[in-house]
Amino acid sequence: MKKSKKINLIVLIILLIISFILLFCDLLFRDKNKNYQISVIASGKSNESFMILKEGAEQAALEMNANIRFLFLSKDNNEKEQIELIKRECDNEVDALLISPIETEGVAEAIEYAKKKMPVIIIQSSMNIKSSINRVMCDEYNLGQALAKEALNNINKNKNIMIINSNDHSTSCYERYNGILKVLDESNSEYYISNVENYIDYTVLNNVIESSNIGVIICVDREVTENIAELKKSVTEGNNNNVLILGVGNTNKIISLLEEKIINATAVQNEFNIGYIAVKNAIEVNDGEKAEKLKLIKSTVIESDDMYSPKNERILFQFVR
Repeated sequence: MKKSKKINLIVLIILLIISFILLFCDLLFRDKNKNYQISVIASGKSNESFMILKEGAEQAALEMNANIRFLFLSKDNNEKEQIELIKRECDNEVDALLISPIETEGVAEAIEYAKKKMPVIIIQSSMNIKSSINRVMCDEYNLGQALAKEALNNINKNKNIMIINSNDHSTSCYERYNGILKVLDESNSEYYISNVENYIDYTVLNNVIESSNIGVIICVDREVTENIAELKKSVTEGNNNNVLILGVGNTNKIISLLEEKIINATAVQNEFNIGYIAVKNAIEVNDGEKAEKLKLIKSTVIESDDMYSPKNERILFQFVR
């Protein structure tokens, strides 16, 4: 009798072990073959910068078994259209949403609505959201500080600095701008602030350069960088073409102007990494894993004289096919 009970106990233990192994294999097999559906909603039309981010997101999707769909707006900053897309993707029951938000209260409310239904990752924005939310973005404040330090390191002591702003009121641009001011204020440097709309041709800009003794122009975003550099390029040598231009971005136009030394240095955001990490975080949150609430991606200031070093070349030309 005792022997029979012992045999039954051994059989029971063996069956439990087999069941556990089968369950573990089933879970392991299921996870490996799970296909994630992820939608990425842009804040406007497709552009060069977002295409680099798209490359990174697609690379992560390829490695992590995800289907990824990119949704662009018919025009930039179309709030109504972005809200409709967010709500539509919630109804489509995708596994996660990546959103480059238009920074309005209406969009914030739509994001709050979406967050109750699925993981939401905010990209390239520190806009205020009432509840805690995951974000992946460039460290814009640090980028601004790096640009200001580049200006101070290259300006003649008897020259002043000009900061040229745009009408971009996004949180990213605001933080970048504050980073620039922080460094310049701490150095007690003389600087002037202006808006790109003030300069329709280089004659106007040149007059300001001369009257204010400007040695370096810091452009706060891609559009300003391209516009001011094009103005500088449009004149012949000698008309204050020795003024340094420091900007932001790595569009084809900016890279070309950097190569021509019209732009002397540009701060490059690693948009490939932003896209890659945003998809990775979305999948981690979907699986109930812990993901960083705020992932800040570093930028790099690249000078025209060193743009084709192996390291800088990889940064400037970020995996664009």
